[in-house]
Amino acid sequence: MAELEKRGGQLNVNWNSSCDAELLRFTFESKKIPHFTIINASHLSEALQLPANETFDFTIHDLGLPDNFGLGTLHSVIDLIIDIMI
Repeated sequence: MAELEKRGGQLNVNWNSSCDAELLRFTFESKKIPHFTIINASHLSEALQLPANETFDFTIHDLGLPDNFGLGTLHSVIDLIIDIMI
């Protein structure tokens, strides 16, 4: 994580609320953490399509998305993208 803080990176945020993604973006900016591209997906089905078109350094997931809930969300993500921090 310290390396990412120095160089910035690509962050995949999957929250039901876009306000949470904006709060994270604001927090990064206010702490002067280098540039991160934050991509928000509000549904698991949308989030699972992103790795085909994007490369992420790490991902954060809400376990209460409208189209999936709980550990099923986590298992779906792990099955698809096993080589990044979750």
